[in-house]
Amino acid sequence: FGFDTAIQTISDAIDKIKDTARSHDRTIIIEVMGRDAGWLALHGGIAGAAHVILIPEIPYDIGAVVDTINKRNINGGSFSIIVIAEGARAVNTSPSYLKERQVGEKRRYGGAGFRLCSDLNKYAEQQQMKLKEIRVTVLGYIQRGGNATNFDRILGTRLGEHA
Repeated sequence: FGFDTAIQTISDAIDKIKDTARSHDRTIIIEVMGRDAGWLALHGGIAGAAHVILIPEIPYDIGAVVDTINKRNINGGSFSIIVIAEGARAVNTSPSYLKERQVGEKRRYGGAGFRLCSDLNKYAEQQQMKLKEIRVTVLGYIQRGGNATNFDRILGTRLGEHA
């Protein structure tokens, strides 16, 4: 419940962020919720026409991400949008956590977008490449609140009717 609303929120955010990315010639990383599942990142990224989508189920190669950004630049793209799920990670690395897990608690993800930003800049520097300025936006709890889409409202009503 709320999946459709969360996707709508993500795609709206991407649409709004695109304007800034385009006008400032930047790469913008948008970190979204989802823990170990990339459904929100995948569907929100597709709906918002992101250029790169990184999900926990498929560890990413930092070189491939840089190549995608560079191909866009070479082909006249003035900006790039990357959507990353909070549990996404590069090949042979662990996800980003906010702090060490306490006994009886789940580990708290956080920082995947900032880690990706740092890794992109380090990779480009090592390869003696120049990337456009990269900024990070974490949608976080914005995805969880607000007005539900009509689909989610009707779904809740249908399920409530059978409760």
